[in-house]
Amino acid sequence: MVSEEVVQKQLLHEVAVMHQRLHGVPPLTAELQFILDAQQLDGYGREYYPVKVTRFSAVGVVKF
Repeated sequence: MVSEEVVQKQLLHEVAVMHQRLHGVPPLTAELQFILDAQQLDGYGREYYPVKVTRFSAVGVVKF
């Protein structure tokens, strides 16, 4: 099993490598890439509406 400290060091290294690779990218290009990446996330574009929970009702409503 991998220790939490090892995982943290690995993640920090990956972030540093990514930062180095993206250093100097124009802000508009970075923003566009951020939006494109966000659109690929599960749940993107869904709107969640909380509803009152009763014994026989659903916990929430999702609009696609």
